[in-house]
Amino acid sequence: ATSVTRNGNLDLVHDGVSSTETNPVLVCNLAPLLPLSYGGANGTIRNFAGSHEAISAIALAAHHLNVGDGSVVPAVANLAGKDSCPLRFGLMEVTDTGLSETIAVD
Repeated sequence: ATSVTRNGNLDLVHDGVSSTETNPVLVCNLAPLLPLSYGGANGTIRNFAGSHEAISAIALAAHHLNVGDGSVVPAVANLAGKDSCPLRFGLMEVTDTGLSETIAVD
């Protein structure tokens, strides 16, 4: 059975396959705050250019770190080897700030 506990900013995943009780898989969930939309003229909602591309870039970077793919950044090659970095990255949630400081802070 898989269990997940939280320790600070990390999720500790005990799945019995890739982890042990003393060595859980550590997952750092990225939660970017981006202006995906904003209020345009006449109260219309518009997409904000660049934010959707940023989400794709963050997801790709997390994937490359998790699997040790050095095709874009050679320094991350082989980070995911058996005896290397136990930390994994996840992209669980993206918050649309709507270009509002209030939304970003709340």
